[in-house]
Amino acid sequence: MGQSFTAEDTSVTLGVKVSDLNVHLNPTLDLTLTFLEGDGPLGNVLGTFSIDGVLGYTPVWKDFDLSSLSLSIGSSYSFFVSSVGGRGAVTRVDALTVVDVHF
Repeated sequence: MGQSFTAEDTSVTLGVKVSDLNVHLNPTLDLTLTFLEGDGPLGNVLGTFSIDGVLGYTPVWKDFDLSSLSLSIGSSYSFFVSSVGGRGAVTRVDALTVVDVHF
């Protein structure tokens, strides 16, 4: 799952609501977020961030700690969330959209 955006501030916060759809495959579902410059997957990697230990089918909210990033207002950035060793589902909900992505 990924998203591109234009920075409106020098810092960013990011969280995902996630559940492990295949609990029987591994004890926990670990997530990795790759944060890049530019619009899309070909930009320079600015950082890689992890969340460990998503447990169970019930969706839980998990925040990535992006405090080490400093963005340039007006510049484009992208991020991608992935997992290794199991499948999960990420739901993004805001005022206009509900998106379910399974990986």
